[in-house]
Amino acid sequence: FFFFFGFVCHLTMMASHSAINVIFCLFYFLTSYIAIVSADDSIKKEDSHHTSCLTLDDGLQYIRPGYDTNFPSILVRCSSGWTILDYTIDPNIRYYFSSFKQITPNIASMDTSFERKNWNHWLQIKGVDYSISQDCNSCESESDDLNNAYYMTGNYYGCSFATKALCDMDPTTLQCNTCKMPSLPDDDTEYPGLCTHIVLNVDDIDINTQQTSHQKCVTYKWNYLPSIGLSGQFCPCLKPEKDIDHNIEDIEAEALYPNPDDDNRYAYHYNEVAKQDDDGIINCEDRVIQLTNDDFKHGTYRIRSCGTYKLMEDIQLNMNAPIIKADIDLGFNEYFSPNDKHNWWPSEEQLKDRDGYPANNFIGAYAMGFFAGISIEHDDVMIDLNGYTLAMHHDFYVQQRFFSLIEMASKPFISGQGPAN
Repeated sequence: FFFFFGFVCHLTMMASHSAINVIFCLFYFLTSYIAIVSADDSIKKEDSHHTSCLTLDDGLQYIRPGYDTNFPSILVRCSSGWTILDYTIDPNIRYYFSSFKQITPNIASMDTSFERKNWNHWLQIKGVDYSISQDCNSCESESDDLNNAYYMTGNYYGCSFATKALCDMDPTTLQCNTCKMPSLPDDDTEYPGLCTHIVLNVDDIDINTQQTSHQKCVTYKWNYLPSIGLSGQFCPCLKPEKDIDHNIEDIEAEALYPNPDDDNRYAYHYNEVAKQDDDGIINCEDRVIQLTNDDFKHGTYRIRSCGTYKLMEDIQLNMNAPIIKADIDLGFNEYFSPNDKHNWWPSEEQLKDRDGYPANNFIGAYAMGFFAGISIEHDDVMIDLNGYTLAMHHDFYVQQRFFSLIEMASKPFISGQGPAN
């Protein structure tokens, strides 16, 4: 249709440049542009969205699995009524999780520095049954597969796992393996090895939760938390528990598809700073930040942008030291119980803050306390002592025995290693 009238427009303009011909051609190009744009956006910006794939044809579909306008519509793959969440198709699926953090190049999970949840609490889509899709194209829909999901083993978030180093996942093929336990010579059972995507029923007793004790985390044989694939494999499948599908109507298109760059719910502050550097907003060579004792009073000074960091006085590190009770008449100072919880240690609020000093149950960078005076977490950084000293206060030295004055990393160990992850 458009090609035909375009050809007519071309012929008439060659024959005559009358006002009618000009108006006709302008009308053609305007309607053509509107029609093409509408065709591109018709699926994405329609006002009515199904809440699941239950009544939709197989293939790619936009749905909005919830009634909260804070959640975007997402592009998913439908398969026999199941909804497949595939990160490679639409990264906006991350907004439907309480937190979302990459664990390996191929797998994501929750931010384990402050939460540990099963699927029904991690995923913010309620009232659904679960299944799995290894290829992210079709779901395993047999009754035995109902309410199975993917889980990563405890080593990926700082907890123990009995078969570590015995039959670990193949890092190239991502094949999960099993093996016998050498410590149990009379047991012929094949136990799972370390893996990012073991299939378990969502009611398995070895799945960790916020109530899981530290003792279980570091001593128990089996620990698991949910995981989701990032590279077109190991996708979760969802279907409403009740065979009900709804439409979400009358929602502005702008609200359906927020720009991920404008939403910082799951972004660390230092990533934003790094982006500014890449855009040339910060001149690293001319940027000088002056440091005093006040900058270290409540914890590690985390350097997350470029520049020269210059000491302006002798620094004595005494982070989150307890309040001192002074008795002038008796001539002494007395601490309020030096072993009280969180003295010389990140506070409850700091531990929960992903942009502060995250840790939970020996999971997270600060699970062993303030491990450094300064942590350098960015390129093009210079530390200028400026003739002054950087040292631990004696009280802090006695309390915090695991410590580096300057750490060129954001955490004390690589992932999955050391006494804290």
